[in-house]
Amino acid sequence: MNTLKTYFKGNKKTIYMVLIIVGLLTIYPPIFQTIYQAGRDFGRSFVNAVLP
Repeated sequence: MNTLKTYFKGNKKTIYMVLIIVGLLTIYPPIFQTIYQAGRDFGRSFVNAVLP
């Protein structure tokens, strides 16, 4: 249990980003469908933006 708390404390930013993306995917799916259909590499650009 203690290691789980430590994990969440150490990775708050990443966890919040994942939750925001999942929330956006459920609320605004047309935006992500447009990005996907345009052929842009959304995953790679997102990872490069999030990771320093």
